[in-house]
Amino acid sequence: MGPSPNADAFQWVSRSESTNEAIVSDGATDSSARYRRGSAPLPAPSSGISGVARKVLRAKADGRNHHDTVQAATGRDTTRRVGLELIRGWHNLRPEHHGSVATIGNFDGVHLGHQALIGQLAALGREHAVPTTLVTFEPQPLEFFAGENAPPRLTRLREKLSALRGQPLDRVALLRFDTRLSAMPPVEFVEFFLVAGLGVRVVVAGDDFRFGHRGEGNFGLLVSLGRRHGFDVVRRETFCARGGRVSSSWIRDALANDELGIACELLGRHYAVSGRVASGDRRGRTIGFPTLNIPIRRYRSALRGVYAVRVAGLGEGERDAVANLGTRPTVGGRVVVLEVHVFDWSGDAYG
Repeated sequence: MGPSPNADAFQWVSRSESTNEAIVSDGATDSSARYRRGSAPLPAPSSGISGVARKVLRAKADGRNHHDTVQAATGRDTTRRVGLELIRGWHNLRPEHHGSVATIGNFDGVHLGHQALIGQLAALGREHAVPTTLVTFEPQPLEFFAGENAPPRLTRLREKLSALRGQPLDRVALLRFDTRLSAMPPVEFVEFFLVAGLGVRVVVAGDDFRFGHRGEGNFGLLVSLGRRHGFDVVRRETFCARGGRVSSSWIRDALANDELGIACELLGRHYAVSGRVASGDRRGRTIGFPTLNIPIRRYRSALRGVYAVRVAGLGEGERDAVANLGTRPTVGGRVVVLEVHVFDWSGDAYG
């Protein structure tokens, strides 16, 4: 057995659309590695190595530096953000949270369009000399209403917060989307949360913004309520690429069609999926094919398939591996699982 690596740094990488290559990072550095997609299928998902280790799925888009892409698109340095404050729920709002510029939405993927919106919010925060607040929901509204029929997520909550930490934001207000919130009339939502809770100076929203019970609130109502309660409403600037408006739906479609290069371009970074290693039945060990078994913990995955990969974080350098991302039957239904078999390796992944 080799030395125990940092379990939280283990990474898995998927192929890119145009070059069939990808880069991996060990979570602390940006050392690069390349791979090509494998043709041999994995055996049926069956085993796992118990323990706790973080897995990240990444794809490289046609050799471009996505940090440079984001910086060029938004005119700011995306690596400078530290100390993002997370406010979990209405009950954790404090007097010091009163007075800010805010925006509201799912922000699934934290893509280039979201990043441009956050840049617009940051500029308004500087202009008014107040903090910036991003309001988002867990679960996402469509997940609450549609359950397993909701569109696949691009980012779980932890992944979303990780991406937001790289943005010029001061606070994230995380609201639990439940029966109470879904039934709240739009006027009550604005008066209770935006006015009494956050004391907003400015709200940034798009023309298609809907809020409140049954989506009855719209941009026009928000403007009217702003006049009544003394806050401004600023129209979100549309961010376009490849001749269209960048959206989470577009990125989901790109991933579903195996267009990883396009997905990464629209995200402004490498696509990532995280999870933790779970115990399996360990049958793979008996045939010389042990796998790291990582439940993705979402109803559906935006990406699936079998890949030849390289991994970092298992000791020194990168290691060749084969991975499968997909679903398998369980007692309660179907669960999305990421399984990775690392070639010629017998170390301890769990620290």
